Amino acid sequence: MDGQLGRLFEHLKRSGLYDESLIIVTSDHGQAMKEPRKFPYYGHGNFLYQELVEVPLVVKFPRSARVKVEEGYQSLVGIKQLVEGVVEGKSYDLITGEVAFSEVFGFDLASAIRGDVLPKGSESAIAEIFRPRKAVYKGGHRLVVDGKSGEIEEFSKGGKGLRQEENKKELRDMVSELELFRGNEKFLMPEV
Repeated sequence: MDGQLGRLFEHLKRSGLYDESLIIVTSDHGQAMKEPRKFPYYGHGNFLYQELVEVPLVVKFPRSARVKVEEGYQSLVGIKQLVEGVVEGKSYDLITGEVAFSEVFGFDLASAIRGDVLPKGSESAIAEIFRPRKAVYKGGHRLVVDGKSGEIEEFSKGGKGLRQEENKKELRDMVSELELFRGNEKFLMPEV
């Protein structure tokens, strides 16, 4: 990837386009490599493990303008606004926010079984793993909720697990933030 990006940058420079270009390098997801978890998993799209959600975001602004990156979370959903702001000459803000969200939608198990995508008899194991999940990030805290059971899969700060009973105020705040992100779908929230 580095080599291909280098080729692109060299082409832009030879063409006289590099200095005026807005270049954004990112990824839509990371990759789980069977890290030790409740479900040691290889792949992506079914969990909100940090290694799946936290992706690179490298931005080169026109004329190599430098911007101050504020404390908080940069979300990929802000890329459209970032591009619009740069194109319109209004802003080079990285759309940093105090709160960020992430979600996976689970798996349409019935359709996969009807379509012979999954082996017969694997339904209960698959249903246990492929579930809708949502996560909220705020103030260094991270909360991940299983939307089928309402179970809290992760409650942490700075990568270290927190005890729910000792951090009730922070947990209630995180659940309130997640409630804003819930939408109209059937998604069970934890009781706190």
